[in-house]
Amino acid sequence: MDVLDGKLAVLQRELEATGGVMVAFSGGADSAFLRAEALLRSFGLAQLRVRDHGDLARVEVPVDALPDLVRPDRRARLVTGLHELGFTYVTLDLEGFRSGSMNALLGDQAP
Repeated sequence: MDVLDGKLAVLQRELEATGGVMVAFSGGADSAFLRAEALLRSFGLAQLRVRDHGDLARVEVPVDALPDLVRPDRRARLVTGLHELGFTYVTLDLEGFRSGSMNALLGDQAP
């Protein structure tokens, strides 16, 4: 489990214990990442990931959830929310949510 996964687990426990009150760990990238995932959870998604690629947020959700996210009202909330968190670009990963997708960057070095 990497540092962000650990922080996300703590945040999720805190959110469940407090009925959904947002808790920020810092004002930095960790906070933006956690807030981005909280935004997606507000759409009723449980399985998701926001990948931070600098000024680009890559959103991973199950493939069957993609049509709902591109409805005009949801798309506008998602784009506006991620822009407010400092992301210039917002993308939906058309391959959908998959654990370990960042390992593709490692190529043959992946365990």
